[in-house]
Amino acid sequence: MSVKLKSLVRFFAVVFVIVGASAISQAAYAGIEWHGLYRVEGYAINDPELDTSVARGKDYGVQTLILRPEFVAADGVYIFSQFNVMNSNAGGNNLGAVFGDGVGANGSQPGTGTSNSSAISTYEKSEDFVVTEFYLELKQEFGELFAGRMPINFGLGMSYSDGDGLFDHYVDTRDMVAYKIHIGNFYVMPMFGKVADTDFSGADGVNEWDLEAQYNNPDSNSQIGIFYQNRMASPAGNDTPQYAVSTTAQPNTVQADRLDIKNISVFFKKTEKNYNVGFEACQQSGNFGVDNSAGANVKLGGFGAVLQYNYAPTTSLWGFGLKSGYATGNDPKTDNEYDGFFFNRNYHVAMLLFSQPLGRADLLHTALYGRQDALGNQGSGPSNTPSTEDSADTEALSNAYFVSPSVSRKFGERWKGIATLTGAWLNNTTVVDGTPGTSLNYYTVNSDLGYEVDLTADYQISKNIMWQNEVGVMLPGKAWTVDGQFKNSMTYGLLSRAAVSF
Repeated sequence: MSVKLKSLVRFFAVVFVIVGASAISQAAYAGIEWHGLYRVEGYAINDPELDTSVARGKDYGVQTLILRPEFVAADGVYIFSQFNVMNSNAGGNNLGAVFGDGVGANGSQPGTGTSNSSAISTYEKSEDFVVTEFYLELKQEFGELFAGRMPINFGLGMSYSDGDGLFDHYVDTRDMVAYKIHIGNFYVMPMFGKVADTDFSGADGVNEWDLEAQYNNPDSNSQIGIFYQNRMASPAGNDTPQYAVSTTAQPNTVQADRLDIKNISVFFKKTEKNYNVGFEACQQSGNFGVDNSAGANVKLGGFGAVLQYNYAPTTSLWGFGLKSGYATGNDPKTDNEYDGFFFNRNYHVAMLLFSQPLGRADLLHTALYGRQDALGNQGSGPSNTPSTEDSADTEALSNAYFVSPSVSRKFGERWKGIATLTGAWLNNTTVVDGTPGTSLNYYTVNSDLGYEVDLTADYQISKNIMWQNEVGVMLPGKAWTVDGQFKNSMTYGLLSRAAVSF
């Protein structure tokens, strides 16, 4: 860590200590306001491999309780938190506990009694209690000081999402210190974050410098903003999955102190009584600190953009919407640059496509996000544990462009129906498999990902209780066959879920 960076870190640490001490000294009283969410969800996906001869389905249920107590320490001093009760590592960090999480090893090894045998147990396994957010806010006349584990949210949620939606399964957080400065309708917020640091010396740390600026115009009901992110790894902190970044990466050559990733995001949003329209784009640059076979550092150059429009006149029962987006995909043949872009996994387009893992090949090039397949792990080779049947909604939107119009209708005060049609096509049509460093096979596929129709019924039981049912039917395109190696059979899915907020 450089002397300049160490000095800045020490400065923020001193500021945090002073603010914390001030808050404690002023705490003449303490109050707690409780907010939160309970949700339960059930999914059934028929033939996610898109092959009727395999005939494997996927069905699962999850539930979670999210508590968000707000502590009022003193005038202008608040402590925010989020506790996830009944959580697990089965999917997103906000997914919840999976129904049927037994105490045994699911039949792989015999148990010795009811305490470690699911077949004869009399109770379910105890689930995790995790703290996903915990941070301080000090309000002042011209701004706010934040410190702690904070959520990150920006624009339309294409790149960053705080997971505040009823059915969001992911939360973007950072351990950081930030100060938001208000100037009229404009604010700017510089942030310093510690992403990882197991050594107090900072030798294996991952740091992040961010800057957010936004202008809110109440006269035109519009917002415009920019978010700059710069993530850097110090000498031993870079643990980037090397073969997911480069198919010819040199073994064990993740270069310490060379990771330097920069993202610039911009958005515009306008909200009126009958409609809203928004746009967001992000450009990535920098390097991963991974060397390819030629010894060159793998660069980063992804780009993504999305446009969305909703029209819901107050005098009509009908409404219309449109989402259209673009995400670059990494080309496995160019091992000196990773040019793939990933939408945030909370950004919802369709029920199956870009959400549930599908097919038997990594067409969306999302191995960097953990995709595993029978074919095409960006050069890491076939997997014995494919994620198609064994993962929840872990897929991400990448390497594709899409158009997704929708129409909605209200049926009384509580019922609302929505019909959505999504069409999608690949950007990069290369799929690769084999053994990294020895033999790789490249396939060129058709760009057609297919079409999906989703029918959704929302029932607002009360102000704080939502019940949602959805059916999705997908007609896969020729891309999924990978030049005739696999099938592209029709697939469909059902879901039913409810959320209780308080």
